Amino acid sequence: MSTTIRMTVLVISLFYAFTGTAQQTKIVVFDTVKTFEAAWKDVTITGIEKDTGASVNIVYRDDNARCTAMILTALEKPGRYLLTVASQTEPSPDPPSTWPPYLLYCRLELKT
Repeated sequence: MSTTIRMTVLVISLFYAFTGTAQQTKIVVFDTVKTFEAAWKDVTITGIEKDTGASVNIVYRDDNARCTAMILTALEKPGRYLLTVASQTEPSPDPPSTWPPYLLYCRLELKT
């Protein structure tokens, strides 16, 4: 087999090996927050999603409790604020990780 063919096969193999391990970002906008649970570094929020009205439950990892004050504000005043939470998964190792996604940012917005 020629060197060119070997290099082509190697490049294609590496491309397909890494395409399945991309990071995924999830953004949820809550119209109402119903529950908030913090256990060590894992945070769980349950609420009603904006626009769809569907009940949504998200779990993410927050090492610094950055969003706690905003989440509690949204929980105390249901329907007054929109809470946006964005999290991102890490590239999938082999075997896949069971850790929840990491927090990217959160935002609290007063409804108008």
